[in-house]
Amino acid sequence: MEIESKLALRLKEIKLSSSISTNEKIKCLIKEGKKIINFSVGEPEIDTFPKIKEAAIKAINDNYSHYTNSRGILELRHKISEKLRNENKIDLNAENNIIIVPGVKQALYYLNTALINPGDEAIIFEPYWSTYIDSLKLCGGVPITISGKEENYFKPDLKLLRNKITPKTKYILFSNPCNPSGTLFNRKELEEIVMIAKEHNILIISDEIYEKLVFDDNQFVSTASILEAEDITITINGFSKVTAMTGWRLGFIAANEAIIKAITLVQQQIATCPNSIVQKAAEVAFEQKEEIDQMVKIYQRKRDLLVDGLNKIKGFSCNKPQGSFYVFPNISGLDLGGSTNVSLYLLEKTGIGVVPGIEYGNNFDNYVRFAYTITEKEILEAISRLESAFGKK
Repeated sequence: MEIESKLALRLKEIKLSSSISTNEKIKCLIKEGKKIINFSVGEPEIDTFPKIKEAAIKAINDNYSHYTNSRGILELRHKISEKLRNENKIDLNAENNIIIVPGVKQALYYLNTALINPGDEAIIFEPYWSTYIDSLKLCGGVPITISGKEENYFKPDLKLLRNKITPKTKYILFSNPCNPSGTLFNRKELEEIVMIAKEHNILIISDEIYEKLVFDDNQFVSTASILEAEDITITINGFSKVTAMTGWRLGFIAANEAIIKAITLVQQQIATCPNSIVQKAAEVAFEQKEEIDQMVKIYQRKRDLLVDGLNKIKGFSCNKPQGSFYVFPNISGLDLGGSTNVSLYLLEKTGIGVVPGIEYGNNFDNYVRFAYTITEKEILEAISRLESAFGKK
């Protein structure tokens, strides 16, 4: 039997994650003894905060190992509701408007399963996290992208947004701050997005996983906090980035009751419920304010080191991002071809691992993504290697 002929045709639309495959290649090189500086991984280099680990151990010792409610532990949902109300100015009910899920990737897949019929369209701001595209395609949806330009800090021209909307459009999706560019949308820009969505009766999915990683006294604004936005906005967030829980796999969706009911149906059939022990550990995550504040200061310092260093090297031009833990420099000045060629060259010739910009949209083949989730010493060493390879300006 030819097994490949039995596979679903929709999988032909999906490609392997470049960031994951790059990281796997780097791990192999490190095992071979190569001295690689790995900027490819979008996860904190630190370990999960001690109090969160202690809460997980306590949950295990307390035998908290059974199924939870399909929407997640009510106590955790109450903590999320309180956080949204106090920090994000979003007033949502813990029982009816919040569901805990096994990570933001799962949140996106659940949402597409619940919202998308074959042929439905979603408008996605570019550069984008590639999961936005592939998760939509897995559910038969059609991605429609609207691209930002470097001179506007990669923010799309919102005047063009209306032109992308058709009767098939289900939602607008973007991350704020953005992966890979670190773009931060301000209140006025969010108000315009909300106004357009309301005019055309479409939803907004606002990925706010990097909300705490905002620098230089910039202010983060949740999309759902905009006047009249709460009912049409689906907020997705999680515990991976600022509490260093990437491998624990836990996130949440906050939305209109009808959407949460639909997501509950999907979760019951795919996961039953999120991991019970991880949920108990996450209850403590909201108490780690001091540790999170310290983490943000460290990442701002790393951002400054990396951006300042890259901008002194021939062939590199780098905006200073307002948030996240990524920089997205223009590498067209290197004259080495597209971003895939540049990434391979950097890895083979300098021992530096980055992700090709083409992963984040076809219009970004002149860029690469650096995740500065490494030590300051490694950042300085990387700058030194790049200076040796390409020279100073």
